[in-house]
Amino acid sequence: MTLYRAPEPGTVDASNLALVFDLDGVIVDVTKSYRQGYVDSISYFLGELGLAPESSRGLFSLEDVHLLKTHRDFNAPHTMLDFLVRMALRAVALNPGLRLNPENSGIGDWIREGLQDGRLDHWKSAIQQGLSSEQIAWVESKADRDHALELCHECYVGSDAVASVYGHKPSLKVSGLCGQDQLIMSSTRPAPACPLGVYTGRVYGEASFLIQRFEFFREVKDEHICTIDRGYKKPECSALEKLYDDLGAREMLYIGDVPADRAAALSFRRQNPEKRLWLAQVLATPETAYWSEAEFVASEPESVLDSLGI
Repeated sequence: MTLYRAPEPGTVDASNLALVFDLDGVIVDVTKSYRQGYVDSISYFLGELGLAPESSRGLFSLEDVHLLKTHRDFNAPHTMLDFLVRMALRAVALNPGLRLNPENSGIGDWIREGLQDGRLDHWKSAIQQGLSSEQIAWVESKADRDHALELCHECYVGSDAVASVYGHKPSLKVSGLCGQDQLIMSSTRPAPACPLGVYTGRVYGEASFLIQRFEFFREVKDEHICTIDRGYKKPECSALEKLYDDLGAREMLYIGDVPADRAAALSFRRQNPEKRLWLAQVLATPETAYWSEAEFVASEPESVLDSLGI
């Protein structure tokens, strides 16, 4: 555990502090579980359209998903799946045989170039470039993002649990990738005395399913779990405003790891200059660039908590 940056002791009033956590990349590493679900769900999605699932292998890689997660617009699963579905269908439209592999699909290059040239900022129109009007119409007719998201849910928690966690019937027969989650924060760390909240791009059932694995979050109230299906979408700061008011502390610390977390915190500060919000950045890798606005920078959240005596 490494704390790379922290304020001078006593700067943060830990006796009157509320804590708000992002989940993925902060308390759990989902790079080989939930993110793999994005890749796998596209294979199943294309298979249901009449293509053999294995034919889509190579269209996307985990590295492609990791790159997309560095863009603030792709924090939410529904946005990620909307993009991946449309990119996959674009590949089908351009090459109906779909004889593609990691070396020649071109999608990874498209994503990398899109991060550089800004096309990901308007990706829906950018995806249509190079397609005929007939091809665009075909892509739009098949782009069922909601079903792809259901498949992704099932890939993550497994067919046996998908109904209880997400509320929809299983379509597959899979055991679930959640067993490959890597915990960043100890599951046995005791619950703190200070008030807690969660602000995540996940849906409520999934967030609740995850935090139940941690003793630390045992006292989190249901109404303080802010998720995308409850109307809270990063990088908007409405969830942080709600939690600041509801949790009742004079100061609040938000712990996140991706650009959307940083953007939400900065938006809160701009709109609420009279309120004290501290920001902690959990690094994806030691080489990740530090956020200049973050008072805390650490390899994981527990070193931040330890520095505050929490």
